[in-house]
Amino acid sequence: MQNFFLKKNRYEIIAILREEFRIQSILEFGYNDLSWKSTILLVDSSCFSIECSPPPQLPIPKNSIFYFSVHSNLGRIDFITTLLPTENNSPDNLLCFAIPDSINIIQRRFSPRLNLRDNYQFFCSGRYKNGFTFRHALNDISEGGCSFTVTKSQLNSIRVGGVLENVNINLGEYGTIIVNLLVINVIKTYIEGLNAESDLRVSCMFQYKSNDIKNYMESIMIKLFVDDKIKRKTFYF
Repeated sequence: MQNFFLKKNRYEIIAILREEFRIQSILEFGYNDLSWKSTILLVDSSCFSIECSPPPQLPIPKNSIFYFSVHSNLGRIDFITTLLPTENNSPDNLLCFAIPDSINIIQRRFSPRLNLRDNYQFFCSGRYKNGFTFRHALNDISEGGCSFTVTKSQLNSIRVGGVLENVNINLGEYGTIIVNLLVINVIKTYIEGLNAESDLRVSCMFQYKSNDIKNYMESIMIKLFVDDKIKRKTFYF
């Protein structure tokens, strides 16, 4: 299954292109029935440049439309953009293109685990079987499950193999889902002093109530994964 994700924010597009320049991702690009493979040489706030080998045999008119496909860690990035004029003394194989108005990120189904505590305030909430309510900040999340931290006293309501039913997974602006959480592991995280209460990390697997909810969560994770990749980079314009 493939998932499609459209980006239109200019600064995010520039950030993505600069990341592909940094890791030297392979680009496939073409014009009419001609095609080449290369990497990005330079990205600035208005354009990006690539080396075309072999160079075009005939002059290509400026503002000609080129199509691009980038093989990226984010997935496959497709877009179209226009050829810009270059300096008179530029090499024949140097091509300059406008920053595209939009890019389409195409990803296969995946299940990366994203650490959350430092950058997000996502949480899960619900009610234990003993009637007590809970709200725990999420440590990490994937489309398959999540983890959170509890104290030893809170652990009385949680056991490996047990199920927390109808838990609200709140991902802020990205949305919320209601799932059952199957507890698959509980481990001690640290002990501070002999009499201090230890924190425990609870790892859970999502039990989706329907395929629609599962597909919705997959789409959230794609957007969250892409946005997180962008946020972790610093770019200067």
